[in-house]
This record gives sequence, C-alpha cells and structure tokens, in this order.
Amino acid sequence: MNDELYHHEFTPWGLVKGQFQTEDLEHWLDVVRWDEAAAASGTRPRVLCTADWLDPLVPAGRLLNLLGLVRDTPHLDWMLATRHPKLWRDHTTAALLCALDRGGIDDEVIELIKGWHSKGQPPTNLWLGVAVENQEQADQRIPALLAIPARVRFLSCEPLLGPVDLGLYRVSGDVVDPLCDDCDERHEGHCEDGIHWVIVGGESGRHARPTHPDWVRSLRDQCGDADVPFYFKQWGDWVPESEAPRPLVFESAFDVVDSAIYVAADGTRRPASYGARRNDVTMQCVGVKAAGRRLDGREWSELPR
Repeated sequence: MNDELYHHEFTPWGLVKGQFQTEDLEHWLDVVRWDEAAAASGTRPRVLCTADWLDPLVPAGRLLNLLGLVRDTPHLDWMLATRHPKLWRDHTTAALLCALDRGGIDDEVIELIKGWHSKGQPPTNLWLGVAVENQEQADQRIPALLAIPARVRFLSCEPLLGPVDLGLYRVSGDVVDPLCDDCDERHEGHCEDGIHWVIVGGESGRHARPTHPDWVRSLRDQCGDADVPFYFKQWGDWVPESEAPRPLVFESAFDVVDSAIYVAADGTRRPASYGARRNDVTMQCVGVKAAGRRLDGREWSELPR
C-alpha cells in the first residue's frame, strides 16, 4: 500500500454540456467509509481529487462542500492539484462567504478557512499541488503554490513536455511543522516552506506526445540533490527504446503514423525514416500499459516523509 501514488480517486463534480454537475451522494458517502476504514486500520490512505478544485467555473458552494468533506475525513490525506493556484484566496474567500450565508451550518469549515487565511494554518490532511508540464508553467504556477500555506506541496509534472529547472524555487523533502508565531512551539496546523514531492509522468491517449528521458532524469537528479521524494508514474504511450519491453509489443489503443520516432532534447520530433541526429533518442509507441514506468532499469516510488 505504501508505495502507491494514491489509494482512492474522488471526482466531486463533472462538466456536462458546459454545466457543473455534482457526483451522486453515494460517491460522497464512499469517502466517509474510506475514512472510517482508515481509522479502524490505523492507515492513512491518499485520495486523489481528479477535478481541478480551483477551476474558475467551480461554484463557491461546490468548493465549500469539498472543503467540508476534507475537514470531516481526518484519516485521509487529500491530494488536490490545480492549474490555477493564483485563485486560491479568491475562491476560498468566496467559499467562506457562502458558508456565512448558510447561517451557521458550516461553522467548522468557516473556522478552517479563517485559520488558513489569517494564521497560515492549512488543513493538516490536505496536500496541495500544481500541474507543471514545462518551464513556462513552472515559472507561472510554482511561486503561487509556494504562497499558499500547505503541510505538503507537490508538483504534478504530467504530462512532462519539456525540461524543468527547479533551481529558482525552494525545495525541501522534509515535511516539518515550523515554529508557531503565537506560542513558539511546533505543532500540527502549520506548514513548512518549499516543495515536498515531485510526480512525473508521460502523456497517454490520442495524439500523445513523447517525454524525453533526459527531462525525467533531470527532475530525478534535482530531487535527489535537494532530498525531495521523486515519483515516476508512467512513460505514457511512448517509451525510450532502452526501456521498451522485449520482445517489442505494440499495445496502443490509437493508430499512429510512426511507431518509432527520434526525439531531441528540445522536444523536436523526427520520423525514424529520416534518420537520427546526434543525441536524438529513439522513442517507441507501445501503449501506456506496455511502456510501464521504469527509468534507468528501476521504478521510482518515493513518497513524502
């Protein structure tokens, strides 16, 4: 159980014909049962929220309900990722105003959001992440993530579509409760600056683009230098020839013009029939299942401590 990326998926809402629809009540009750089972077993399962919790289109009431569920399931660690970290304060403020309008039925969530805003006390079971596909997104989203109080911060570099240099940002593999400004002691409810976890993966699905192995290695090595846990989730549909299954198996669910291409470190792609240039890497389209997640002969499944 401990080396899995997450143990449950939860989809709080969906977009149907441009309108948000909340998943049925039974799905929300499943989460309560997961929490009860975790309490009984003494484990801490990770729950991946598959929706962008700070999507600009999410109504404040829906976000309020999600934060209430996080608050009511303290034995689960929630992984919430977003492409819109700059909207954190505006959206949680809107959720707070919604709770106040409801007239006292959400008092615990009101206190949660107020403590998060004014005292930097995030929910202790909430892990916050941002999607980072390339350097441009890293430069836009990581500073905004670092500005949000969080016990664990992570990067979801999936699909990784270019090299990413984390040298400008604080990275720290230790999840430590820093000194409280009020009592000068360490206790839960406060957070440590920095990035605590990096998740990397390639792209899958129709029109999937390959992930150059050097981009993955670079992030792995940066994490190693900073003592930050590194998790390599998958290659996606395209796998480097050196990591491809033997005998070669093609299991992609989609038709591709070329089952093998050359990829340069800058992401430039060339059909295999054109011939390789110096330092090009041969990538094979074998499908996400056959491609697996081995990098340099092993799997990487490091988790926050």
